[in-house]
Amino acid sequence: MAADRQKLIRNAERLVSRGKLNAAIDAYLKVLDLHSDDTTTLNRVGDLYARLQRLAEAIELFKRAAERFSEEGFFVKAIAIYKKILRLDPAQLEAAESLAGLQGRQGLINDARQQFLAVAEGYQKRGDIKSTTAVHRKLVDLEPNDPAHRLHLAELFKQQDQILDAMDQYGAIAELMLAHGKVAGAMTVCREAFELDHSNLNFVSSVVDELQRVGHDEEAEQFLQFAIDRNPDAAKVSAEPEVVEEEEIILEADEESVEEHEAEVAAAEETAKAEPDTHELELEAEEEEEFELELEDFEPDAEKEAVGQHLPEIEGFKELLIEADVLARYGLEDKAAEKLEEIIGLAPEHLDSHRQLITVYLQQQEVGRVAELALIAKQLAEAQKRPEEWESLEKQLVGEGFGVSDTQVTPPEIPAAAVQQDLTGGEATAETEDLSWLDEAGTAASAEPGAEGVFESEAEFFDLASELEKELGEGEDLLEDELVAPEEQSLEEIVEGFKKGMAETLSAEDFDTHYNLGIAYREMGLIDEAISEFQLAAKDPRYLVDCCSLLAACFVEKGFPELAIKWYNEGLS
Repeated sequence: MAADRQKLIRNAERLVSRGKLNAAIDAYLKVLDLHSDDTTTLNRVGDLYARLQRLAEAIELFKRAAERFSEEGFFVKAIAIYKKILRLDPAQLEAAESLAGLQGRQGLINDARQQFLAVAEGYQKRGDIKSTTAVHRKLVDLEPNDPAHRLHLAELFKQQDQILDAMDQYGAIAELMLAHGKVAGAMTVCREAFELDHSNLNFVSSVVDELQRVGHDEEAEQFLQFAIDRNPDAAKVSAEPEVVEEEEIILEADEESVEEHEAEVAAAEETAKAEPDTHELELEAEEEEEFELELEDFEPDAEKEAVGQHLPEIEGFKELLIEADVLARYGLEDKAAEKLEEIIGLAPEHLDSHRQLITVYLQQQEVGRVAELALIAKQLAEAQKRPEEWESLEKQLVGEGFGVSDTQVTPPEIPAAAVQQDLTGGEATAETEDLSWLDEAGTAASAEPGAEGVFESEAEFFDLASELEKELGEGEDLLEDELVAPEEQSLEEIVEGFKKGMAETLSAEDFDTHYNLGIAYREMGLIDEAISEFQLAAKDPRYLVDCCSLLAACFVEKGFPELAIKWYNEGLS
């Protein structure tokens, strides 16, 4: 059987090389008669059908291959096949829905969300409200903390008179808002939900209980009164918080036993006062001895401590230094400069912070501020007897074009190109612009004829700097009351405002998946898609060198030798 299969495949490949595609298809179909689940052959025959513009037959075989890949757990290859189907026919909503499900399963949340939204829109245009609802259910499962998904699902339930399901979604939105302190918005959502069904006292009870649980007794009473105004039976729901008698067990205890226990405790305390605990004294002696040993070990660094090398005893100072270092390391110079200015304000004699801030401002071309800080650093180094620190800094400044004397530090002349950029407010010219190697490759590709779309996913790269900025600087600000919705706002506006204000930490893209997907695309001849995936994977240092080689090979196949050389050089470096 294996020999027959190989013979048939070799015959089919010969026919393909001679351009006899229909005859090659017939030969490959004989292979499928023997092995109906042969994914390689299914994919190959689908490609041949596509070349002959027999799209329906191609899509049918691609679907079989994708389903088989999914069953076998090869989700990345299944994703690649579903994308091929959508390239042939974007209206294949079932394939697009399967693709979105696999993307979500692989952790590609952004891709999955966009795909599900496109599928839902397609079903809606068809008037298929049940399928639209099913897709929005999947969106809620994908991102349960996104209130916009729940609101859309609730609206769909309302259209189908599934009032209980709609109220459940409204209740979930209100819980999310309460968890983020948005009480006014939660109350609005709950009132909107109760308007759907005034007889649903269970909903009233659950809202009142939740408000009381998070400590909003007054709002619980207000909502209950709102419900009573619309349904007097709601008065049966209690708005008084349940009081738990925590002292019942103690009151039921035997009074004599309690008195005996108290007497024993008092006697133990008197004994402890009269006779010091020898165990504690031994521990104190051991700790003192360890401390003395640490001091002895530390003697060689005593001079550094005397000149201010160690951290000042200021609360939060070490944390500020760490944040500044992380921000600077990941390219957030503005944020790093803010932190370092704050550090210098707290500890104006901390030389290392001055040096780090000078480095940041040099990167930002803030030459005036660099000169000021350098003069201060020079004085600090002299006062703290750290001449080597100043010598190192002076060498760095001179290399940047600064003039350094005993009494002053002079900024370098501003380059003409920079002056022109400031005057025009535009970008620097191509000759003076400092492009990263990824940007250079993208620019070169866009300049080549026929290279449109090669780097179309560049904008979707995972931005580690942005994520760090969110984590270190803006997380708490997003939770302020700047988005509190007034009563006249629509429910959609309230939810959208709350969604924008939610402090969510986005996870990093799954670089493993992008790398594997690029491999799958290249195997299938989808070079543009492979390039996009390898570019994404190249953001991970683990894959950088491999991706340089693979991208170069892809550009050779695309006919862009100059770009291939760039990637090979980067891989070698």
